[in-house]
Amino acid sequence: MTDNLEHRMFLGRVVTSDDFSTDKSLVQVGGIWYRYDLSDNSTYDDQAQYSVVNNTGNTLHLQKIK
Repeated sequence: MTDNLEHRMFLGRVVTSDDFSTDKSLVQVGGIWYRYDLSDNSTYDDQAQYSVVNNTGNTLHLQKIK
């Protein structure tokens, strides 16, 4: 089991389009900018909300909330 800051503090947190950088390359969670991967390999949807489901290093794994 991963036990790091991101896993303890951000797992399950919801992010919206306001949390993404203008070029959509980074996402801000808890005041910190992270790289991200979408869990289903989909493309970014600015109308969707995403949940933090995991992390690897400084990359957050996001899943679209349906």
